[in-house]
Amino acid sequence: RHGYDGEYIAPYAPGDRLYVREDNNLHDENGALVRRHVADGVKLQWSNRSQAAWIEEYSRRHCPSIHMPRWASRLTLTVTDVRVQRLQMIMPPPPGADLVRWWADKLQSVGPMVEALIEVWPNWISRGELAARIGMSASGGSFGTYLSRLAGPGIIDRDRERGVRLSAEVMENNNGQ
Repeated sequence: RHGYDGEYIAPYAPGDRLYVREDNNLHDENGALVRRHVADGVKLQWSNRSQAAWIEEYSRRHCPSIHMPRWASRLTLTVTDVRVQRLQMIMPPPPGADLVRWWADKLQSVGPMVEALIEVWPNWISRGELAARIGMSASGGSFGTYLSRLAGPGIIDRDRERGVRLSAEVMENNNGQ
């Protein structure tokens, strides 16, 4: 956040306490409803009737961490220091296969598709052939999702007649070097 004079105002201050939220699931154990932390299966502990009522009355079988009450937290962090620090700039690799792989690491599940496209560069490949190379169905929703993930940041070019290929902008150094 920024103040009126442009000075940065930290959202936390030393001494603030932050509680860690965790997903939990409702289990039926011999007729009794029990909530357990998803991470390790440890039973949620409570100390009063209202807390016990929440465990029984919270209707969802799975409770995402955002709905976890503060009393159910097993870990509380205390802020000891706050400072503003400039981060180093993260630079992607130069254009080429390494840049494409760098992007693929940032995009979920597209690695095999990226490797297949690198193998055929600079040629175009049909959707059907690309799908066959990575063991997917070209008409499947996941295949289309992966293509969209690559098309969004401009990693691939798509053409109805020619098919798909890696974008020249990410594979070639076009700045005269």
